[in-house]
Formats: sequence, structure tokens, C-alpha cells
Amino acid sequence: MDVFIRVSVLMFLLIFHISAKAQLFSFLTTEKGLSNDRVYSIAKDKHGYMWFLTAGGVDRFDGLDFFHFNLEYDGVPLIIGTRANLVADNDGRIWEVGSYKSNVIYVFDDVRGRFKPVVLKNLGDSGISYLMIDSSNRMWMSSGNSLYVYDIDRNHLSCVLMPDGEAPLCMAEFGGSFVVGSSNGIYEAHFDKKKCIFSKMDWPIYDTAGVKVSDMHSLSPFKMYSYRNSRKLLVFDSKSRMFDVDLASRMVVMHSSDLIYDVPVSSVSPDYADSSKLLVATASAGIKEISLDDFSVSDFVKTEYDNDYSRGCNVIVALYSDREGKRVWFSPYSYGVACYNAFNPHYVHNRHIRNNEQSLSSDLVVDMIEDSDGDIWYATSGGIDLFDKKQREWKHFVMSGNENFKVFISLCEVEPGSVLVGGKSDNLYIINKYDRSIVDLAPEMFGLEHFANSWIEDVYKDDFGNVWMGGDKCLDKIDWNTKAITSYELCGGARFMARDDSLHFWLSTNNDIYRVNVLDGKLDVLDKPARCRNVNDILCTENGNLYIATSDEGLFVRDSIGRFFMHYTRSNSSLPSDNVLSVVEDNEGNVVLSTGNGLSRFDARQRTFSNWTYEQGMHAYGFYAACGIRTSDNRIIFGSNSGTVEFADSVRLPHSYNSKILITRLTVNGHDRFNVHNLNEIELEHNENILAVTVGSLNFDNPSDIKYSWKLDGLDDGWSKPSSERIINYELHPGHFTLNIRAYSGFNGKMIDECSIPVVVSPPWWGSLPAKILYYMLGIFAILVVYRLILLKNRRLIAEEKVNFFIHTAHEIRTPLTLLKAPLEDVMRNEVLSEKGKANLQIAMHSANELMIMTGDLINAERHKISEHVLCVSQVELNSFINEMLRPFNLYANTKKQKLTYSSDFKELYVILDRGRIESILQNLVNNALKYTPDGGAVEVKCNHTDKWWAVDVSDNGIGVPEDDKSRLFEKYYRASNVGKNIVGTGLGLSLVKALVEEHHGRISFESEEGKGSRFRVEFPYDEKFYADAEKTCVEYCNCVYAKENPVVLVVEDNADLQSFIRNSLSVIYTVYVANNGAEALEKVRFLNPDIIVSDVMMPEMRGDEMCRALKADVKTSHIPVVLLTALADNDSVIGGLSTLADAYMTKPFDVEVLKAQIESILANRKVMQNRYADLIPSEMGPDIKSTNELDLKFMDRVRSIVDANVSNKDFNVDTLCMEIGMSRTSFYGKLKALTDNSPSDYIRFARLNRAKSLLLQNEMQVSEISEACGFSDVKYFREVFRRHFGMTPSQFRAER
Repeated sequence: MDVFIRVSVLMFLLIFHISAKAQLFSFLTTEKGLSNDRVYSIAKDKHGYMWFLTAGGVDRFDGLDFFHFNLEYDGVPLIIGTRANLVADNDGRIWEVGSYKSNVIYVFDDVRGRFKPVVLKNLGDSGISYLMIDSSNRMWMSSGNSLYVYDIDRNHLSCVLMPDGEAPLCMAEFGGSFVVGSSNGIYEAHFDKKKCIFSKMDWPIYDTAGVKVSDMHSLSPFKMYSYRNSRKLLVFDSKSRMFDVDLASRMVVMHSSDLIYDVPVSSVSPDYADSSKLLVATASAGIKEISLDDFSVSDFVKTEYDNDYSRGCNVIVALYSDREGKRVWFSPYSYGVACYNAFNPHYVHNRHIRNNEQSLSSDLVVDMIEDSDGDIWYATSGGIDLFDKKQREWKHFVMSGNENFKVFISLCEVEPGSVLVGGKSDNLYIINKYDRSIVDLAPEMFGLEHFANSWIEDVYKDDFGNVWMGGDKCLDKIDWNTKAITSYELCGGARFMARDDSLHFWLSTNNDIYRVNVLDGKLDVLDKPARCRNVNDILCTENGNLYIATSDEGLFVRDSIGRFFMHYTRSNSSLPSDNVLSVVEDNEGNVVLSTGNGLSRFDARQRTFSNWTYEQGMHAYGFYAACGIRTSDNRIIFGSNSGTVEFADSVRLPHSYNSKILITRLTVNGHDRFNVHNLNEIELEHNENILAVTVGSLNFDNPSDIKYSWKLDGLDDGWSKPSSERIINYELHPGHFTLNIRAYSGFNGKMIDECSIPVVVSPPWWGSLPAKILYYMLGIFAILVVYRLILLKNRRLIAEEKVNFFIHTAHEIRTPLTLLKAPLEDVMRNEVLSEKGKANLQIAMHSANELMIMTGDLINAERHKISEHVLCVSQVELNSFINEMLRPFNLYANTKKQKLTYSSDFKELYVILDRGRIESILQNLVNNALKYTPDGGAVEVKCNHTDKWWAVDVSDNGIGVPEDDKSRLFEKYYRASNVGKNIVGTGLGLSLVKALVEEHHGRISFESEEGKGSRFRVEFPYDEKFYADAEKTCVEYCNCVYAKENPVVLVVEDNADLQSFIRNSLSVIYTVYVANNGAEALEKVRFLNPDIIVSDVMMPEMRGDEMCRALKADVKTSHIPVVLLTALADNDSVIGGLSTLADAYMTKPFDVEVLKAQIESILANRKVMQNRYADLIPSEMGPDIKSTNELDLKFMDRVRSIVDANVSNKDFNVDTLCMEIGMSRTSFYGKLKALTDNSPSDYIRFARLNRAKSLLLQNEMQVSEISEACGFSDVKYFREVFRRHFGMTPSQFRAER
């Protein structure tokens, strides 16, 4: 962004207005961002920003950008008046004093980025006038006739009354004290114990001749300025007379000047560019410069009314002299802010001045030459001008007859004092400066009817006196002595010509560049880069380098031997513009360029550019192509459409400067952050990740010449390319970064300044250090949990392996137990034995039973550790259940001559219980009672009940339990201390009993006395709510006798002895086949079609439960009943077996008679089911009949639906039915026969007869019609079949119904 509107304020004009020495002022107005052109006060803060108090608020300026601040009180913007002042205290903070509210001043808060009001409660209401800030950082203000002192550091306000009620007007520090000027004189003031003591200064006043003119008591001061280390004081009165007060001699000398007399002084400031001078701003005469040595006064700034760019400079409202940059800032009334920089070079700006003959005819200068006398000729849009250096005057030439056409664009001295002039016509003129004659050169003078060119672009005179003219059509060579013209055709019109050497010159056309031989006119085309086009000027320097200026491709440089071209543009150098217009060589072999953005000097050795642009005070603009010369007295002149710029060849364009990087703006997620000047670190929250940092350099000399580069450590791999871009954008993630910024000089690419700012983006709470510690701890906890789970899983696997070991061991034990127990029971039932034989047999039977209980306890104890069991309950009559359970124990008690009795307080009681659990509980209690009661003792089992509980007591008069052992009696593997080693046991029984009782929602207690016996009591609830989550089962027994002879039974058992025993036991009643495992059984089922299968569970190759699932899943075999035998007697195993849809589940060792009864019951139950299926009403099967498998119901439903749909179809037969079902005739026959005890043909026939029966009952059709409707083709056959089935003919059936 261009910052400055560059204006030349013309100073020290020569008496004839020949030229103006331009002191360079930079103007800032609203067009460039200032909030208001009316500026009341100027200040500079500790960071280096310039501050301007305007009618629209306060503006901060960094050399490029403005940042605006409002002054508000209670949310309302204040109206800024002329009494307001902007000042910086000793700490560099900016204060505003004297605005709308009389008792409120403002200080800029760097942290919040706004002006903060400071209310001075004890201040009067007469308004505030700012006086000064002293060396102790105290602000002095006046209000009414009072003097107020505000201690900024202590935030304390005190009031000092002026003597005699006089109003303070001005103030200064003077010799360690203060001087206060009032309307009646000057007072010296000092503090004594916090009290201000005033004494009036009544020193004599002398004029410059040493004559006393008055005393100080009559002096009415208006402004004061302390200088020379506060030993001297300069006082201005209302007439702007100056009074120099010397503290040492106590003398006052009065000085006066016509330049300042009777002109109100508005501000006084030191001139830091020259410490011996003082700058005084006035209200009507601009800025004056006063020498502190002799108090002479000269103009520094004033309005020149014939110069548009100096208007408004007489009324100066504010003045600020910058100590660091030696700049002077001032505010002309309503013209914004102007800045003078003492470092900027001076130049002479020749311009057209209205109504002044001693100036250019026009500001548009298109060509210039220096003649042989050193005078300068100018071709302007207003005519031809000549500046006579000796006479120091301007001369103007206007061509007769061409008053309306004065655009001349080419000049050439053809003879001493005679200049050839060409322009935008075919007219040529010779101007003689000596006699001021103008000769129109007609074509006839050259032997031509007309010139070949319509206009002349440029004229060049070679070393042989030939004149070359380039025009729009051709290149003409004129022998000036003979006036002979030779024309050379060109491809495109000629534009510019420049000397190469004595035999050659360079010619630029619209398309190419030629090297022209002056002797023979030969044109050699220059081999140049393709981008070298639109040429504005050509220069061949003394060392042979060729410079080509272009309008949009920058500068091309060819070395002296033509080896290569160097190409310079804005993108690869500090060239200020790619539009290069003129090239002039200086006396050091470098070149000075005029460009579209000021001037630039190219150092041929260093290959660097130093620029003189608007920012450095170069006011001239619109430079013209090929319009630049170096004069014989080593001055350089460039022409433009704003006059000419002239400066000494020795002037070096500014390029050395200091610049400090500042963060001027910080935006986070689109919102501004303040306190950017004290920014030691940028701290952001995790969701504040869009960061925009605006960088700047406090540079008021070359702000646009600075380039920036940056790198964000932690994100960027390298530095960005230096550019003018000043906004740095990043999207960040949580972490620690460092933003590094560098400022480079556009002149030489060297780094000017560097800074680094840490950037911390806090992680979210879930990413913070405490959270990470928590995650770490949770991770460790999770690892421990996983480890624990794995450990538990391994333990479970080990436990399961143990259980499997116990289960397999129990199976292996219980199988031979069955072979032992079953024959013994058979012998007891069927053989006649002696009493001794019976007793021995009973002992053997009891040992077998006890061994079965012990193995069961081991299995149940291991299973109970690793799994939870769901109760499987059913309704049981309690007396029958307990008597059945005690039957084996009676035989054993008889052998030991023990008395085992059972009694109850009810005749019949139905309760809900888990048969397996209750059996295990009671068996353990009774077995322990018998085991620990000596021979001849008594064991009593009693059962009683209440409204809520039923209970079983098991009492004995055995060895009892010692008192010390009672608390541990239910611990696993614990046995009482009084148990003899001859009594075998595992210590698991009572711990398992307790666990089973609690699972059954019961409770257990006991009473015991050592040597007298024990009584154990278990209690269980009646209420069904305790068994709401239990599995419900119902075991029914049928007393029906299966009538069919020799049903087929398939026995599946891998143990040969047990297989043989079962086959021999069942072969008396049934036809028995055997198989060794489940797979073999599946093969035999296909051709045997057995009526029932009895199978062991645990077998090699295929288990019994797997075989059962396979049978029940196949519709061809799903009807076959299956009885499973196993050593696993726990409820879970029973439930698992029944879940395979087995019809019965028996545990080993088993009673053969019970097995036979079970088979009888199942076959009888199947017979009932067959009768129901045969009646074609499976949905009416009673709840007392169990379907073997859901597949059977679906099978029969499908058969019935197909038969019902085709009952009237005479062609419907067994083959059609088998096809619809999707089974072979043999398989279908076996299946239907097993389920209904009818063949398929009988089933179809019965279905038709049932339909006929229904139609007869409706009594709506004849018998013959019914016969046909039911699929009978012959009525006679229908009657016979109906009679055989129902015992009467159809007619008789209808008559009886």
C-alpha cells in the first residue's frame, strides 16, 4: 500500500522563480487512511508508533497502516476539540488531555488495546489546558485560575492555587525549578515539603544593543521553551517577540523579527537535525526556524500561493520533532499530517508556474538536450524552452503558425546555438538561440516534395556531422552540408536512438533493436531475449555495457562483449517498478533510472538498486520515456508530466535505514487480540487454532522496501521466500512452536532485523498432562485387568480341564459301577439267597452307592467353582421323593444294624424343587449320618412344613462335632478332628451341601455335641417367586402298556460289557440291535428304522448327544425317540442332554428296571400320539402328550394340508403325496407309519372318509355327489369302504345323525 501523498513544498525561491529547491514533505490524508484531515496533536510512543489526535478520534501509524481508536465515555464517543492534546509521558505511554469531559483524561492501555478513561475527581469544571510533563513524570494542567499536578506513577492529583488568582498560561522546567507564565508575568515555583512556593521573576529586560527596555513584571508570556540543559529560557509573548532568559546572569534579552512579529505561536520544538536551531509553529505564517545562537528567523515551511502543493501550510496546528529519525511532523490546518525527513536528498523541481515566465511552459516535458554552451533545452507540450545558465533565465520559443499544435518530442543541436526540432507533424524547425530566429525547414530545401515520415520521433547527430531522423515510416540520413537525404526502410517505425561508438548508434523500433553503421547505413538486428520488447530507452555506457529499458519487463543489461543478458525485475531484485522509462549514466559508471515508481540507481558492480520513491520524498511522477540527460556540470535531469527533476550526480539515493520488527496485529479465529507490543509469548487454547499475525516495521523512510520471511519451528521445514506480504497465517494443532520472523532490505537483500515469539497451543483437557498421566494409569490398569482376565481365563481353562478330568474319570468309574450295581440289583430281585448272602450283597450295594455319591461330590464341587447353575425345578410330591431317595440307604443301614427312620407331619405335600440339587443335599446328609454313627445307632429323617417353608431334619446319635470345629465345618476339604482315619471322606460334602442349599434359596443349620450326635436342618421356601428365573420341567410317567410285540430297540454303547448287559436285559421284550458309536448308529438307523434308541453320551468318533441332534434335525428320523445314558448326573448336564431333544435322560449307574419302564412309557406315549396324528387333528393333542420334535408337527401339518387340498382329486395318490413332500416312498412310508401307525394309502383314504363324514352331516348333497367330491371314482366302493370304517353305510350314517 502506498502510504505517502508526496508533495513538494517550495522553499527559498529564487528571486526570478527560475527553479525551486524542494524540501521534501510527506503528506498523510484521509485518502491514505487518516481518520480525519483535521489533526490537533501529534505524539510518539515508546514502541516508535506515531499517534495523531484528529477530529475523528486517535490514529496510530506505523509507516504503512493506520489503526483507529475512539475516545469514549460511558460508551459514547467524545467530540474532540482544539484544546485537546496528545502527549507521551516519560515511560512512553500515550495520554489524551483536554477533550470533552473536563475532569477526564485518557491513557492508552496496551493490554486491552484501547484508551482507558482516568477520572480526576477533584478537578474543576472549567476545562483542562495541558501545560507539560516534567522530568518526574508529573503532568501539569491548568483549569481556571488553578494549577493541577497529576502524579502519573502514583495516580495522585493535587491542586496549586496561583498567586492573586491569576490563570496559568504556559510552563517550563528551568534550573531545577519551574516557571509558570500568567497574564501578569512569570513566576518561579518550587516545592517545599510538598507545598508549592511561587516567586515572581522581576528581572530587567534589555534589547540586543544592551539597553534596558523594561522589567519582566510587565511581560505577558504566551509560550515558553527551556534549552541548554534548562539553564536558558526562551519566552514568546503575544506579539511573538522573543525573550532570552539567562538563569546564570539573571538577564533577559529581547529579540524580534519581521518574519514572526505579531504572529501567534502555536507550538515550539527542537530541531534535532540541527541542535542550534528551534522550530516554531505559527497560526498564520507556517513554521519558522530560529537560530539559538543569534535568534535569526527563517522560513522552514510556508504557503506559496502559486504552488498548489504548498497550500494550507501557513496555519500549523501541531508540531512534533522526532529525536530518533530527525523528522519533523506537523499538521497544516485541515490538510492532514506532513512529515519532513532531513535524511532525504534534495533536488530541484522545475515546474510550470502560472503567470510566471520564469518557469517551464508546461509541466509535460518529453525531451531534453544540453547544447554546446551548457544551456538546457526542453521540449514540452507548450513549446520549446531554453534555460540560459549564465543569465539564469528562461527563454521560450513558439513556432509561428503552430500555436494550436505545440507538441514537440525531439531535439538535436545540429550547429552551435542551432537546434533542430521535430514533433507530431512533418514540420521541421531550426531554432537559433542567439538571434532567437525560428526557421521552418520545408521539404523543398532538401530537394523533396514532402518528407517520407509523417512525424519525427527522435533525432541523432553522429560524429561525422550527419543528422539521422527516425520517424513513423523510415530512418532518414541527412548530410547537413549538402542537405542530401538518404532513407532506409524499417520494419516498424523508429522510436529512439542512442550513441554506441563513433561509427555506430543504436536504433529502437516498435519490433526490434538495430545497430546502425553511420558510414553505410547497415542495420544489424540485436539478438535479444524474447521478453525484451516494448523498449523505452537504450544506453551504451563508456565501458560498453548495453542497458535496455522496457515498459513492462524491467531492465535488461548486456555485457560489453555481448556474452549474456542480465534481466532485472521486481520479482528478482529491488527494482521499484517493471516500467523503466529512462536510463542515464553517472560519473562512476553506474546508471540512474526513471521508473513508474520514482528513481533508482543501479550499482553495476554490486548489481543492486537503491530507490528514491514517493516514500523518500520524490514528488515528481509520470516520467517520460527516453527523457533523461547528464549535463556537463555533472547534474542529472529527468523529464516527466510534472516538470523536471534535477539533482547533482553526487547525490546518493537513500538506502541505509534501521527497522525494528513489530507485531502490529494478532487475530485468533477471526478475533483481534491486543497487547501485541509486549508480546513475549502467544498462548492459545486448543480450539484457538487459526492464527493470523500481521508484522510491520517501524520505518517511516522506506516502509514498502522491506520484505519479510518467516518460519514456524515445529511445523515448517524452511523459511518462506522474502516478500512484501505482512500477514502470516497458520492453522495450528496443540503443541509448542516458535514463530521466527526476519525483515530484509529490498535494496540489497540483507537482513535488517529478526525476532522470535514462542507460540503455545494448549491441548484440550483430554490431551493435557494430567489427562495423559490418567491415560497412562488407565493403560496400566487396563493391562493389569487384561492380565488378570487372561490369568482368570487360564485358571478357568485349567479348572475346566480339571472338571473334564473329573467328568471323564467319573464316567470311567461309573461305567464299571453300572456293570457292578445292575447285576447285583438283578440278583437281589430275581435270585433266592441266604441271609448271609443277602447281607453281603447289601454291603456291596451300599459301597457302590457311596462310591457314586463321592464321585458326584467331586464333579459338582469342581463345576460349582467355575460356573453358575440355573435351577431346573418341577413340582414333586415330597414323601414319595424322599422315600425313593432313602431306599438304597435302608439296605445299607440294615447291614450295620442301624435304625434309619423317616417321618413327616403331612400325608401328601407337593413342593417346587430342583430334583438333582435336593437329592445331592439329602444324600450327603444321610450318608454322613450313617457314616459317622456307630453300628447299632439310629438315624432319623423328619420332614415338616409351615406356611412359608418346608424343612428336612437329619439327626443321628453318632460321634458329633467338637466345639472347636463347628465354625469351619462347612469349609471345603475340612473334616472334624474327631473323625477316625478309617472313615473315608473328601471333606467336600458339607461345603457342597451349603452351596446347593443357598442356590436353592434355602438355609442350613446344625446342632451337635461331641459323643452324642448331630442334627442338620435344611429349609426351603414355598413361594414360586423364588423360582421365577428357574428352568421349568415336568416329568410325567404313563402307566399305559405298549401293546405291540417286539418293538425294535437300537442300543448305542462303546463299552462292550455294558452294551452286552443292556442288550441281554432288553432282548426278552424287544428286538435289540447294537452300535458302538453315534456315527455307526446313524448308518444303522437308515435301514433298521428303530422304534427307540438307547445311547450312551460319551463315546469316541461321535458322542451320543451329537447323534441325537443329527437325528432330530432330519425330518426322516426326527420321530425316533432317544434315551441318553451318562455318568454326568448334575442338572446342567441333564438340561444339556434334553436340549438335544432327547426324550429321556438317565444317569449311570442306572436300574435296568427303571430303563425298561422308561422305554415302555415312551413307546406308550408314542402310541397315543400316533392315534392323534391318525385322526388328522395334531392341533388337538392334549397337554399330556409330548411331541417328539417340532419337525414332526410341521411334517404332519404339511401332510394334512396337502391331503386336504387334494381330497376331491381322484388322481391324487401316494406317489403324488411323496412328490409334494419331497421324500422317497420308502422314507415317507416309514416316517408316516411311525407317527400315525397308518400307511400312506390308509392315511389318504381316512382323510377322504372324514371329509365324506362332514358332508353327510351337512345333509346338502347326495351320496353319489359326496363320493365324487371326496375323490372316490366308484360309489359302490365308497359305500363299502365307509361301512368298514364307520360300521354303517353312508345312508345309515345320515339317517342316525
